[in-house]
Amino acid sequence: TLYARDGGRSSEIAERHELLALILNNLGKKLGDAPVVIMGDLNCDYGRSTLLEAACKDYWVDAGALQARWDGRVPEHTYFNDGRGVRTRIDYALLNPTAAQYLMEYKVHDDVRTGEHRAITIRLSTEAFRKQVVKYKIPKEIPRNDKLPENKIPDLSAPAGLPQLSPRR
Repeated sequence: TLYARDGGRSSEIAERHELLALILNNLGKKLGDAPVVIMGDLNCDYGRSTLLEAACKDYWVDAGALQARWDGRVPEHTYFNDGRGVRTRIDYALLNPTAAQYLMEYKVHDDVRTGEHRAITIRLSTEAFRKQVVKYKIPKEIPRNDKLPENKIPDLSAPAGLPQLSPRR
C-alpha cells in the first residue's frame, strides 16, 4: 500500500515514498503509449513532496493542477480535518502523457466524502481507449513449378532482344 498514516513511523513513510518512487519512475514508461492513470490518496502534499514534484516535472501530469490551470484557479483541497484545522490536497489523479491528451475533466466532489477526503473523478475521451487492431495474414503458399499444370509453367527465358545468359564454368 502507498498509504501511511499521518505521523507514522519514519520507516513507514520512507517505505511508502520508495514504493511510490518505484511506481512513478517505472510504471508509465514501461507501458509505452498506452494511457495510464494512477489515482488515490498519496498522502503527500505536492508543495512538500520533492518526489511528487519531480515525477510531475519529468513525466506525469497532475490532472487536478491541469484542470485548475484551464479554469484559471488553484487546485481544490481534497482533505479536510476540521478538528485540527487542516485542509490540503493529498488525493491525486496522475496521468501519463498519453492519458493527459484525452483528459476532459477533473472534478473534486463536495457532496461525496469518504471520511475526511472528498472524492475525485476524471473523465477521459473514449478516443484514448480505441482499440487498434493489427491483423496479419499468412501468405498463400507459392506453388512450385512441379505442382503447376503444364500450360501454367512460366516461361523463364530472356525476353526477345536480350542475350541468353549461360551458366559460368
